Order: sequence, then C-alpha cells, then structure tokens
Amino acid sequence: MGVRVWIVIGALSWAGCAGESAAPDETVEQSQIDPRAESESSLEDATLSATASDLGADGNDEEASPEESEGELDASAPNGDGVEAELSCSDWCLPAETCSEWTVDRCLAECELATAGGCGAECFGVELECEDSLECLGLEVPTASFKEGPYGTSFRDIAGPVVIPTTSGDWSFETYFDGNDNYVFLNTTANGSDFSNFVTTLWDSNFKFFLWEAPRNTHLFFMSFDASNEAVLAMETKVLESIGKLEPEEACWWRKRVHFVTSPPQNIPGWIGEMLSQNGWFGFAVDRAQSIRPLGLLQTVGGTPQLSFLAYELNYYNFEAEREVVLGAEEPFIVPVVEGEEVKNQIFDVSLPDPLSMANFNRLSVDLGTYCADHLDSNCGEWDYMSYLFACEIPEVEENPYAEEACQPAVAEIAAAEEMLGTCPDGVTPCSDSSPCPEPFECQGYSPAVDAVEGIEAETRPCQCESLEGEWVEKSHTCNGDGNGFGSCPCSCDTEIARWITTYGREGRWVTDITPMHGFFRKGNTVRLRLENGNPYFTELNLRFETLPDEPTPSDIVPLFKGGAYNAEYNEKYEPFVYTVPE
Repeated sequence: MGVRVWIVIGALSWAGCAGESAAPDETVEQSQIDPRAESESSLEDATLSATASDLGADGNDEEASPEESEGELDASAPNGDGVEAELSCSDWCLPAETCSEWTVDRCLAECELATAGGCGAECFGVELECEDSLECLGLEVPTASFKEGPYGTSFRDIAGPVVIPTTSGDWSFETYFDGNDNYVFLNTTANGSDFSNFVTTLWDSNFKFFLWEAPRNTHLFFMSFDASNEAVLAMETKVLESIGKLEPEEACWWRKRVHFVTSPPQNIPGWIGEMLSQNGWFGFAVDRAQSIRPLGLLQTVGGTPQLSFLAYELNYYNFEAEREVVLGAEEPFIVPVVEGEEVKNQIFDVSLPDPLSMANFNRLSVDLGTYCADHLDSNCGEWDYMSYLFACEIPEVEENPYAEEACQPAVAEIAAAEEMLGTCPDGVTPCSDSSPCPEPFECQGYSPAVDAVEGIEAETRPCQCESLEGEWVEKSHTCNGDGNGFGSCPCSCDTEIARWITTYGREGRWVTDITPMHGFFRKGNTVRLRLENGNPYFTELNLRFETLPDEPTPSDIVPLFKGGAYNAEYNEKYEPFVYTVPE
C-alpha cells in the first residue's frame, strides 16, 4: 500500500516524541489508515496526516503506482521556497546505514508498520537520529546481532532466518531480531486429537488477561495446521477486539506485535516448516538468545488452560537474559565439575588452584544446570524434589588396602538366661521343647536357656581423612560383618553447601551465591563434592570464583550445629556454648 504523509519540515522533531509542543503554525494532520487502529500523536499541537494513495478520490481501491508500492511511504513537505519535497521510507531510513542502533531493513519495516498501523508515524522525521528514533518508538538499542549458526530445528538449537507470511505482510525474523524480544508461536488448531480439547479451552480463555500479564518485549504469532485460514482469521478478530479495549498507546504497541500467519506452519520454508513437519508442536518460542524453546504447562495441575500463563514463560526468558548480562560483566575463574553428564547421585573430585591463589578469591557461586534428554519436558522427571551439593572429606589412601584381608567381625555380647517354661492353650499345662503340648496345640511363652557369650569388638585398621579445612582426621577401617575384609575409610560426605528445589518436569538453571562456604575451598588443590539430584538430569555444574574489590574474604568455617527433624524435642539435643571470634 502506498502512503503519502504531509510534513512541515522542522515541525516534526525528535523532541516531539518526548511530548514537546510545536509552534501553532507547524501543523501536521493525520487520518487513520486502519479503521481498527487507535493512535495519538505525542506532539501536543502538531498532528500527522496520512492518506492511502492507492485509494481513488471516491475511496475505491485502485492499483498503486510503482513508485508508491512495496510499502514505501512518500512524505511531502514544503522546502525553503515553498516547493513540496518528496521523502519516502527509503529516504528517511537511508541514514540508518551509519546507525549502530538498528539497520536500514528494521527501519523500513518499522516505518511501514507505523503508517499501516495508523500510529507511530510521527517518529519518522526528516532527519533520522538513530537512538532518538528508537526511543520514540518505545524500542531499545539492540543487544545482540543475528547469529550465523549453525542452525537447527530442535529445542535449544539456534533459530535461523525465516520469513513468515502474515495478514499484515511478510515478517522477517532476521530483520526484527535484536536480542531484546521473545517470540512465541501458537497453533490455533491441534495437530491431532490428543490436544484438541486443550487447544479449544485455551482459546476460550480471556486474551486481555494475557495482555495485562505479558512483558511488552513479546511477539506473538497465531498459526493453524489447517490449509484454511478460517481459524487464524477468527482468532485475529477476537484478539484485535481485546487489543482495541486497551489505551491507545498500548493498543498501537500490541497491534504491531501480534501476528496472524496465513500459511500452515508446516509449509513455511525454513526451520519452522522443517520442525513442524517432523513434530506437530502446539507451541514453541524463541528466546532473546535466539534459542528455540518449548513452552511450559499453561495451567495449574488439574486446572483449566489459560493463555495468561504464557506470560510466566516470557518473564522467565527475560530473567535469563538479564542474568546473562550480569554474568557476562563478571570475570570469574570457572572450575568445571560436571559437563553434560547424566547425574542422579554422584561424587566428583575437583581440581582447584593452590592455596595461595585460592586466598585471593572472596566470592564463590555455584552454577547448576539440569536438563532433560533432547530438551523435552516429557523426558524430565515429574514432581519437584530437593537437590543438594555436599562437601566431602578425602581419604589419605584412596584404594582400601584391607578390602580382602580376613578379620574379626563384631560379636554382640549375650547375657546368660535360664529356661522359662511355657503353657499350653488350657493355661495350666506346662510345656517346653522337650515337653510339647498335645497336637495340634502349641506351647506359648516358652524361652530356652541361653549360654553367655562375651562380646568382641570388630577388628580395625587405622586410616586418615583430610577434612574440609585441610586437616588430617584419624579414622578406622572396620571389619565387615562376614569377616572377609575391612570396609573403606569412613570419610564423611554430608556437609551441605548448597540446596535447590528442582523444577516440576522441566529443565532449570540456578546461579547461587555460596560465598560463606568459601572456607571449605581455601585449601585448594583437590576437593571432593557430591551432587544429589532429585531426579537424574543431564547436568552442567561449575564453580565460579571471583575477586571483588573492597569485599571481605571468608577465611574459615566453624561448625556450630546440625539440623534434623523439627519437632517438640528439637531443642533437647543442643547445649549452649560460647564462641569467640578470632581477631
């Protein structure tokens, strides 16, 4: 659609985006292009006039002229001699070639959206100011460029370029990607009977609730596996009705960010078509890191599907992106513990720098990621469980030298006891092993005589464990109950240094500050850790050591007490004590 915008040069400035008034004679008029669009100029006295140049004087559709096709916007304004000067979207966006904030393609796309949507056109002034133009449109400076791949079609793969046909025209993922937005793709029809009731109930939920809850950096695409566009067009009518009830500025924002796909997604060339040809996912997303993601459960367990629940997923993507910014600004010394191995309950020996180097660190965080096979929620354990990270003592001699040495096992002491006669069921007749009751009756309460047995302690062999503080602790190998060898050196492995609650049938990642536990690592060299996951997960576990200026350095850990079951007798196992803090 060709669009002609009349502008008085100088009246439309970037200051206008901030709400500054234009002079009374610097007037610009605006008329709606889309009757559904509700827009308000941020200029107080200046207005913008846009008329569809492909409509005849009588309002009937006519073919647009070549110079006004391809979504180009012609802006006419009097020059210094009072002669009109023609400006198009291409002219306006040409300076974007030198912008680091955004590209010419993105500028052109936003310009076309602004005019076609009937709002935001005031942001495209005669002279393009890169950062100011973004601010006027409510956009942010790009935080990432489009990745070059390798691309894929599975969850956690990098999403490649794709052009999506919509009721508003073709939408290019590569053009719009800037690292600031999340992209959600939902099918309005089920690809199979298993999800038909879920999908129907979901679309019956109130879309306005989603708009209230969703972060603004969201693009939402409605699709349909059916060849017909009826379901998508019906959804468009419903959604635009909800959007129309918002304040004009918000309505304008969401009209440009909710898209209705005119082709069955399995037929879209590129990774979307390839992925949905292989798997009929109801929905999926692409996060701000350009990673393909599954969607979570859009309902409470046993509850009714609600589209508003999707907002939680999007808020989490934002949290992840913000966390990456924080982590990227840090300069940690990273020590890998587990790298993609499936772990349920396992012990790991970790190599650290020497004690002198460790003394320089004053912050310690543990970075734990727990992932499902193929990144499918269905491959993650159901329910949420506790997960723990424990620090362990280390035996001086790793291999037990007494494992097969014959030894004296423990013998329990037995006191001598006299024979106690029982009685038959009549309650009168005495009985014993030698004088049983008449059949079929049994002797009740009989105890044979017991000879005394002297107790013998189990044989032991000495061993040592290196404590968490780097000191040697005396321990003992103990003879096994069968006397065929000694058990391993009983070094403890139950000092909890981190704890998490796992996700419910999903993947998760936590970066947890455990600086108070740094004292267990100051000895450096080798430490032993035990990870106990609630469910088996493909695990990524790293220790992050940092040196922060003007921060105290943990130097020691003094055990005070351990916990246990909390009940009425909880306090009875503790005695008061006094602790003096070293200087």
